[in-house]
Amino acid sequence: MPWLALPLEEAAGERGQRLSDKYGVKGIPTVVLVDDLGQTITTEARNKIPADRAGIGFPWRNPASQLYNALVPRSLRMMIKLQIDTIKSKVVQKVLGLVGRGKK
Repeated sequence: MPWLALPLEEAAGERGQRLSDKYGVKGIPTVVLVDDLGQTITTEARNKIPADRAGIGFPWRNPASQLYNALVPRSLRMMIKLQIDTIKSKVVQKVLGLVGRGKK
């Protein structure tokens, strides 16, 4: 399985900081699992690997997430993710606009 890793040089830079903020990285090494849509499966993989050496629970999704993935087709999950991302973007723009007005 191809595992992606952040090169050490980038970990100390802006990209590493953004990823650390996004996934709540407290130390190195950290293993974060994401699905094919870029959604976080778990940020606790580093602790789960030694606890589940046989990989029986892999990819260690929470039960609600497993049910959602089993019942909702991938195409619909992609559509839902796009809608949520659009709404998030609009909220952020609105908040930034309000904060910007408050600075004047």
